[in-house]
Amino acid sequence: METLKRYMASLSPRQKRDFAESCGTTINYLRKVMSTGSVIGPEICVQIEIQSGGAVSRQSLNPENWQRIWPDLKGTESTPENNEV
Repeated sequence: METLKRYMASLSPRQKRDFAESCGTTINYLRKVMSTGSVIGPEICVQIEIQSGGAVSRQSLNPENWQRIWPDLKGTESTPENNEV
C-alpha cells in the first residue's frame, strides 16, 4: 500500500481524480483503502497497475495473496515493492 500512497502523493488533485476514474473507482475509495489498509479488489488492482504504468504493482497492493489471485505472476515476487510490508 505504501507504493500506492507514494504514487498518489506525486499527483495533483486533478490527476488523482483522473487516475481513480481511469482505474474504475473514486478518489474517496482510494483514500479509504490507503488509510485503513483494506484489501483492494483484483480488478481495481490490475487497473491501478496499468494506469500507473507499472509504478504500483498488483503484488504490492495484495501482498498476502497475490500468488493465489494471479498465479501467472509467480517468479516476480522479488520486486522491491513486495518487500515493503
